[in-house]
Amino acid sequence: MPSKLEHLRLKLVSIEVLKALKKEFSYDELSPIFNLSPSLLSQYINGRILPGAERAKEIIDKFYKELLPKLLDRKIRVTDGIIDVSKVISDTQLLSLVASVAVGEFNNVDKVLTIETDGIPLAVLIAEKLGVGIAIAKHKKEIGVREFIEVKRVFPSGIYSYLYLPKSTLKPGENILIVDDIVRSGATISALLEACRITKSVPIGVFALIVVRKTADKIARLHSIPVKALKYI
Repeated sequence: MPSKLEHLRLKLVSIEVLKALKKEFSYDELSPIFNLSPSLLSQYINGRILPGAERAKEIIDKFYKELLPKLLDRKIRVTDGIIDVSKVISDTQLLSLVASVAVGEFNNVDKVLTIETDGIPLAVLIAEKLGVGIAIAKHKKEIGVREFIEVKRVFPSGIYSYLYLPKSTLKPGENILIVDDIVRSGATISALLEACRITKSVPIGVFALIVVRKTADKIARLHSIPVKALKYI
């Protein structure tokens, strides 16, 4: 049986859901979706009252099953092959709810691994919710750090660059969740997987906002790990 604290958390998450939705939908639009009056929705969103535990669960379930995809469609732009997720990355309430999806998908995570810069906000929120640390691969060596892991990132065009991680950030046997905002060619993910191989840490999955489906299938096939995303293209 859920504790009072768990019920309270459920209620607070449902309020965060409604607040995130209110940025894109009017009360009149939300009312028929949840079968709640605009005035009651307003009271929830403004913190005057909290929904009951059962209603809170209904709000959360409907959000993740039906409304989150619609919300992402409004905020994500794909134009001539260019993917713009800036409106999602800059919306901390929505990004926190997205992070909860990753938490529900992956278990036994010891550390979150990402790359600067756009992957950091989502990775930090996921790590915080999981209660684990974060490792960030960077394009340049940090001043003051003596030992690095260096991995090569090769793009389909043949152009390549290097990524650097302080050697101490990944440890042998750690279960690693790789997080990024967008996975296109898989070049970045391949480099991060190589960092895991070098350090003998264990990649258990990849999570991103958007993933090219062919790339997801290729990564899953070659590395035997799940690749999860909120949106596939």
